[in-house]
Parts: sequence; C-alpha cells; structure tokens
Amino acid sequence: MNVPLLGRLRPEPDGSGWMACAPISVPLYEGLDLDANIEGIDEADAGEANAALQAFLALGTDGRREAQPYVYQHYLRIAKLFGDQLECHIDSPDDVWQHIHPCSLTLTKREEDDLIYVQICGGCDWDAEHGLQMIYRRGRQLSRVSGYDGHLTHSDAHGLTEDQDRIV
Repeated sequence: MNVPLLGRLRPEPDGSGWMACAPISVPLYEGLDLDANIEGIDEADAGEANAALQAFLALGTDGRREAQPYVYQHYLRIAKLFGDQLECHIDSPDDVWQHIHPCSLTLTKREEDDLIYVQICGGCDWDAEHGLQMIYRRGRQLSRVSGYDGHLTHSDAHGLTEDQDRIV
C-alpha cells in the first residue's frame, strides 16, 4: 500500500492485518517521533488516509491548543473518580501536556461513517491503566479524548446514536 506521508508500509508479523512503517514526526507534540500504523484501510482508501494524515500534521501546535481544554476535562473526570488516591495533580490546563506520553499514531477507517480517523495513543500520569487517546476525524476535527478503549467515538464506546456523540 502506498501512503506517501508514511513511506513504505509493511504488514505486522502477528497477522492482525495492521500495517506499520517508520516512526513519523508529529508537530502537535513538537516534532516527537511516534510509531505509525494503519488498521482497516485498503489500497482504495490510501489517498484518503494520506489526506487525513496531512490534515492532522498541518494542525501543528494549534491542534494542541484546541485539544487542551478537553484533555484537562478528561483529567478532571479521572481526578474526581479517584480523589486523594490519584498521585498526579494538575493545577491548570496549561500544565496537562507535561503529563502525557504519546507513543503511537494509527490511521483507522470507521465502518459506521466510512471516514478515516487519526488516533494518537500513549500513557498519561493520571491513568496508568488506560492511558490517553486523542482521535481526529479526517485528521482535522478533534472527535474524542478518553482513556484507550479501542473505540473511535464516544457514541461507539457507549452504544449511543451519532447525535449523542461528544469529545469527552
């Protein structure tokens, strides 16, 4: 498969159907190199996948500013659940990024709407078990911030209708 921004793709050896490539520099995280994968996308969708990735990379640090209140809201939800047991304390939305440790970027096609999503997954200091995922519809619209659960939208994760979807 040819997705120009990712270079040469190779099948994962585990037979999962995922395709992997060399790490990619992500401007949203100040040029941090993340492992990149493709899941559920075939050759016919390669152009759309490349366009979604290009849109995501173009967000740069503006995308970070847009996501910041949602990431902080996610942290506050976890902090409320765990109270004093939580070892991570973040006083303001500006401080949230130093507690996030992204490790992978995955391009995925969602069957329900036939669109390509860019999913950034990694660890976070406030939820070691579930980490953090930030998902962008078509690479340009933040559509979900949550712990990693394998779902691309809130509505998918909770069996809701599309009109009940939300970011956090």
